[in-house]
Amino acid sequence: MPSATFLRLPDTKSARIFEAAVEEFAAYRFREASINRVIKAAGISRGSFYQYFKDKEDLYTYVLQEISKEKLGVISGGGHPQDMSFYELIRAAMPQIFTWVEQNDRYSRIGLLMLEDDPAFLRRVMLNMTDSLFSLREMFRRDQGMGILRPGVQVKTVIQLLVSAASSMIRAYYESGSKEESLQQLMCIIDIICHGISAKPDGGVKDGGKCVEKREPESPLRRRRPGRAGLMRRYLYGKAWRVYSGAGAFRLR
Repeated sequence: MPSATFLRLPDTKSARIFEAAVEEFAAYRFREASINRVIKAAGISRGSFYQYFKDKEDLYTYVLQEISKEKLGVISGGGHPQDMSFYELIRAAMPQIFTWVEQNDRYSRIGLLMLEDDPAFLRRVMLNMTDSLFSLREMFRRDQGMGILRPGVQVKTVIQLLVSAASSMIRAYYESGSKEESLQQLMCIIDIICHGISAKPDGGVKDGGKCVEKREPESPLRRRRPGRAGLMRRYLYGKAWRVYSGAGAFRLR
């Protein structure tokens, strides 16, 4: 992260360095990005750069951190009620995120190029960005304490799934040009993820999600031995379903 020296810079100078870094990382993957191009565009010396950041990865993490803060500002500043559940907030915020993506094309290109980098590098970068996800983690744990979400689920895993799904659908949006279709697919993935971790049958929301069929609990008196068709359905439902994306695959059971 940036040094105290960088944080003391005038806003105009720090903004100039940030803009130069954004332009570089939006045009090149991390391993191909050049500090020389950044310092030339920012109008600073190499010595000054190393007074502000330890290395290129430090600068990259800073840029991602600032973008994440802005994105989280879109989520938390969308006028959503304070008593919204984690799931309700994520669903309500996704249309705003897609609009934000349209308005900040360079940020989106950084994210898409980031998915093409080395997975070990990405994990290391994400570990350094935990502060930007603090509010989402706290909301998730609040819902766990209220019994809305299953207590044993790791918030880190859920957020990684959501980030990966959103990145994949944003990539699909850029490839297809269909915002509505990509957003609908993302909503379905979010519904599946949420209803796989919910402690309550309806996931703690009123509508239960558009992509998950809600069923009334069956009375024990109505249970009967399944026929051949029923056994086949059980076999199929017991199989692992994969939701493929450009960022990887999620195994849902």
